[in-house]
Amino acid sequence: MNKKHTIVTTQYRENYGAHQWDGEGECPQYWKNKGGDTYIVLSNCDCDDNDIRQLFTYSSDYSETSICGCLKVDTLKDAEEKYFEPWENIVTIGKNPDGTFTKSSSSNSESCARRGLTVYTHTHVYAKAKDHMRCEPIDYKVFYQFENDMQAHSEEEALAIFEKYYS
Repeated sequence: MNKKHTIVTTQYRENYGAHQWDGEGECPQYWKNKGGDTYIVLSNCDCDDNDIRQLFTYSSDYSETSICGCLKVDTLKDAEEKYFEPWENIVTIGKNPDGTFTKSSSSNSESCARRGLTVYTHTHVYAKAKDHMRCEPIDYKVFYQFENDMQAHSEEEALAIFEKYYS
């Protein structure tokens, strides 16, 4: 059976009425749309509808994120070419066999704006799907690849390479 990847688009909204709210009574409502994100849920991860809802929705008196749409694509290349601009990072999320979730954000063809950098990836691991929207990872890693074939696995290593070879 050919499982397809799922493209998920989200909308982030902020309640401007809550900025001056003192916490007493009902929170004033003045919601403004502030953009959103696009994700690829990997086909090999067995994410169900509940996982997707928990990964991409959040709501409080101050802000909320909701799912705008989901659609299926055959390949990651299809997803990258059709649903991401060249300057956007490609963001994938998958469910691991142990039930944790891994999100990787990798540079696209034109998103490495810093001289000398060819690709970078930031990877977060979340214990539960809902931890993604709460920004509560249990693990975080970075990877940078440079034009001179040097690699860095931390922000400090990357900064040292930038300073030595590209400043």
